[in-house]
Amino acid sequence: MNDSKKEYVDPFDFGDNIKLGRVEVVVSSFKENNIGLVFLAECSFPASDRSGIYVEVVLNSKGTVYVEQISAYSTVKNA
Repeated sequence: MNDSKKEYVDPFDFGDNIKLGRVEVVVSSFKENNIGLVFLAECSFPASDRSGIYVEVVLNSKGTVYVEQISAYSTVKNA
């Protein structure tokens, strides 16, 4: 007989390091251009009070969405 217990893990519980609900999204439209870029979505996902992840997503005129950039950021300034 197996006495181990299964523990439920909440898929949205990231611990104390991620502040859910503070995602910032800014959507901008491109002026008419010859390469077909339509919209840019800039998304900031804070991981703490001083750092996070920044993502840029682009939509082109054919309806294709692609990730332009993913990077980590820190708001801590060097003295």
